[in-house]
Amino acid sequence: IIEETGKALTLLLVVNKPRFRWTLNGLLLGATVGTGFAALESAGYALTAGVGDGGFDAMVHTILERGMLSVLGGHVLWTGLVGAALWRVRGNQPFRREMLTDPRFVRVLLVCMAMHMVWNAPWDPPMYSKYIALGACAWLLVLGMIQSGLKQVREAQAAVPATAPR
Repeated sequence: IIEETGKALTLLLVVNKPRFRWTLNGLLLGATVGTGFAALESAGYALTAGVGDGGFDAMVHTILERGMLSVLGGHVLWTGLVGAALWRVRGNQPFRREMLTDPRFVRVLLVCMAMHMVWNAPWDPPMYSKYIALGACAWLLVLGMIQSGLKQVREAQAAVPATAPR
């Protein structure tokens, strides 16, 4: 809950930039924040593994495992979803604090928090199936946000009259 909230709050640094007004901007900026967080967290885990009894091999194993699992979701996708939801709520308006309580934003934030909790849960079914299932859910949500963002761009393009023949 704390990590997802912290990453969402980090997005507030750029949410009011008029240049970034599309849902797809929020998805990209959120994924960027998530990537930075994941890199720092992975470095910490690798250092802990390397300094412990495992040594260099444990450190390399930690880095490789976290790198491979990052494709299935994690901080990059979760924060991308949160960013896309926040930008979708904001639309063309200036950011207001009330937007953080909009159900469209809160719903996505809570889903990402829930996925993060399950990801960190201490049970590990065989063959990384927990991470694969969470990754499938996260990617379906990301693809839905991409479709929503593309629809937003198409509608904006359709609203602008053509000034020159194509």
